[in-house]
Amino acid sequence: MRRILITGYGLLGQATTRHLRQHARLAIVEKSDVATRAAAADHPEASVYRACIGDGAAMENIVASVKPDVVIHTASLLGPAFKADPSAGERINVEGPLRLAEAAARYGATRFVFASSLAVYDFGDCTSDLAEDAAKTVDDVYGLAKLRVEAELGHMVTQRFSTASLRFSGIFGWSSRPVGGWSATRLLEIVSNHARDGAVHLDEAKFGSNEYLYAADAGHATMLASAGTASVVCNVGSGRVTPFPELVDAFAFALGRDTVSSSRSTGLLADYLRRTRPLDISVARRALGYQPGHSFRAGIEDLVRQSRCSTLKVDE
Repeated sequence: MRRILITGYGLLGQATTRHLRQHARLAIVEKSDVATRAAAADHPEASVYRACIGDGAAMENIVASVKPDVVIHTASLLGPAFKADPSAGERINVEGPLRLAEAAARYGATRFVFASSLAVYDFGDCTSDLAEDAAKTVDDVYGLAKLRVEAELGHMVTQRFSTASLRFSGIFGWSSRPVGGWSATRLLEIVSNHARDGAVHLDEAKFGSNEYLYAADAGHATMLASAGTASVVCNVGSGRVTPFPELVDAFAFALGRDTVSSSRSTGLLADYLRRTRPLDISVARRALGYQPGHSFRAGIEDLVRQSRCSTLKVDE
C-alpha cells in the first residue's frame, strides 16, 4: 500500500483523505491545533502531525519519518492573508512547497501533487473558456506565487519524480470549522444565515456568476492525480459557470422557496458580473481521467443536509 503525505486539512485536504483512506497509508500535516485534532478524529488510522509548511526543518523531519511515495500539498495562505502579510505568504506559499518537494524527492517520493488555483488567470478580458496557456498576465500576488511554484516544480521533474499542478476553480462544501476560500465561505454563509434567521436574501452584486466545484469532485481529481506518473499542469473545475439565477434556484430548492429572495444587478455592473468564462478542463479529462460528478444543485443540497445534520447533533 502506498504511503501518502497530505499537507492541509481544509476542504480539499478533507475531501482527498476521504477518497484515499482505503487505498493508502496516510500521514496528514496541519498547523492548526483544531484541524490537527479533527484529522486525528476523522482518520484514527493515519499519522497526524502538527507543523507549519513554512517551517522547513519540521517538514524535513516529517518527510524523513514518513518516507512517502506521494506528497499531496494542499496547505497555503489564502489570497487576503497573503496580501496582508507578503513575507509570510512567500514563506508559506512559495518556499514551503518547493522545499517540501525537494525533500520528498530526496527521501524517495515519486510523485508530488500541488494544489494551484484559478487565481493564476486574469478573467478581465477572457472571451472563451480558459485553457492552461492563458495564465500569462495575472497581476494578483497570490496567483503569481502559484505560477512560480508550478514553474519550479516543472524544473524538478526527473525520470523517477513527476509533478502534477491542479488549478482548482472555487471549491465549496460542508465543514464544521471555517475553511476554504471565497466560494466556500460565501456559500456556507448563506446556509448559516438561513439557519439563524429562517430566511435569506441573495444579491447578484455579491455573488455574480462563477464556476463552483464541489469538494468531493476536487478530492477525486486529487486522488486521480496522485496515481498518475506523467507530469501535468491542468485545470480542475466543473467545466461550466453557474449563473446567478441558477444559484438562487439551487438554494431555494434546498432551503425552501418561500424563504429565499434575490435581487438582480443592472447596467454595466450586470454585464461585468455575467461575463465570467469557465475553465477548460479537457486536459484533466485526458491526462487524469477526471470527470465532474456533482452538479451545483446536488452539491448545495448536500451542503445544506450536512449543515442541518451537524446542527441536530449539537442540539442533542
